[in-house]
Amino acid sequence: MAEAIRISLNPDRLVAKQDGTPVESEIIIQNLGSTVDQYAVELDQLPSTWYSLSNVSVALFPQDKETAKLIIHPPQGSGTKAGTYPFTVTALSRADPSQSSRADGVLQVGSVASFEAQINPTKLTGRRGKYALTLKNGGNADIEVELSAEDAEDGCGFRFSPKVAHIAAGQKATVDLKVRPRRSSIAGPRKYFDFQVKAAPNTGPAKTVTAQLIHKPFFLTWRPLRRLIFFFIVLAAIVGGYLYVESNHLSLAKSSICNNSKLPFCSNNNTAPIPTPVGQVGGGKPRFIGAFNDFHQHYRTLVGDPVENESTYKGVATQFTSTGMLIYDHHDGTSFLVRHDSTVYEFRNGVSVQVR
Repeated sequence: MAEAIRISLNPDRLVAKQDGTPVESEIIIQNLGSTVDQYAVELDQLPSTWYSLSNVSVALFPQDKETAKLIIHPPQGSGTKAGTYPFTVTALSRADPSQSSRADGVLQVGSVASFEAQINPTKLTGRRGKYALTLKNGGNADIEVELSAEDAEDGCGFRFSPKVAHIAAGQKATVDLKVRPRRSSIAGPRKYFDFQVKAAPNTGPAKTVTAQLIHKPFFLTWRPLRRLIFFFIVLAAIVGGYLYVESNHLSLAKSSICNNSKLPFCSNNNTAPIPTPVGQVGGGKPRFIGAFNDFHQHYRTLVGDPVENESTYKGVATQFTSTGMLIYDHHDGTSFLVRHDSTVYEFRNGVSVQVR
């Protein structure tokens, strides 16, 4: 069958302008038949909000032709993604729907760059800083943003997560930034680090934002630290002296008692009864029990008050009092009291005798 309709586009390739100015093309419809006909003009594959037609219906005599204007105006900004958009214009006979003609066209939408960067907070005080970078792609093409940072003194290290951000058109992304001084002071005045972050997209100009880290040491001066060190030295000396004195008391008690008894630990000159920690036996307020309680009931002033609960080591019970140390031998049921003045008393069957 001979062609009855012809349609064409002039031009058939259109480029959308970045400033949003509409672009136009002529649609030429020609009646190649022998009768008068009316034609419907339609456009496919582009959103209806992107274009307008001056005529959507054309009546033509045989061999006559008519033009219609196609105006394309895609939305500005990220609403129209950059790329190539093919479309089709069709002329359809109303007298004979089987008769139609098509013309193909292409719309090229260029990329529009619009990029913003912000940092929060802009000032932070501490030994290190954690910041958030907000990157917004207001353009119509996907972008990759490479991040870098520096300070004037090169005194800080910077760590981005991630180092390169991928941001789709019309979207935004948040990147964590950790800032840490290369030398972290324990004591001294605060130090101010002014730094800048550069965000460079693969299309369009880079953006730079500035922020500040105020490095705060633990101490303003070394004086508190020296005092703290001195305190621990004095404390160590006191504890060492106390342990030394207690060790001498134990050795003296062993020597005194072993001269007057045959307790198990006396067979080993290098072993002395070592009491377990205070409060391990009995718990609560210190008190006397068993043989020590009996000793105390008979000789309250001599024995004094308990300062800790009874402890046991290798069959030998010990307990410190306000006047000295009690020792009990489970083998023969004898109690001893070693007083602070180095005197030793033996207690058996309700009777106490000074043995040294």
